[in-house]
Order: sequence, then C-alpha cells, then structure tokens
Amino acid sequence: MLLKLMVAEKHLIRLKENRFIHAEAMEEIKKKIKGYIQLNGKVTAAECKSVLGIGRRETIRILEYLDDIKFTLRIGDHRVLAKSN
Repeated sequence: MLLKLMVAEKHLIRLKENRFIHAEAMEEIKKKIKGYIQLNGKVTAAECKSVLGIGRRETIRILEYLDDIKFTLRIGDHRVLAKSN
C-alpha cells in the first residue's frame, strides 16, 4: 500500500519485475545518460552499466523504462536520445 501511494505521488517509479527507483535518482540517471549520449552519439547497455556503476539487470530495467517513456530510443544494441530530448 505504501509503494502504491509513493508511485501515485510520483516519489517512486515502478520498473519492470516489481522493482522501484526513487524519482530523484531517476532524474540523476537521465542526466548521466543524456550527457553520455550527447558526447558519444549513442550508448550500449554495457557502457550504460559502467556510466551508472550498477549491475546489468538493473541497467536493462532502467533502459527499458527510458525507452517506454520515450526518453531514449533503442536501435539494435544501442540507445540514442529520443527526438524530444
């Protein structure tokens, strides 16, 4: 019940497989990924894992969420920024 409330109030973001991340942490992640893509043109999951300093499974969950909200666009094994960013 507390998780549902925090998601509804946008303090937490639900990722796949019933994982959650704090909204402020996601904003920091978005800044890091955006900066990396702006410098390099694209990012792979492995590069993102290194940039964020987290495990592969969590990296994939985050990248899938960013694709879902149209922050990034997956093209093969790479992600680029969606046009609105």
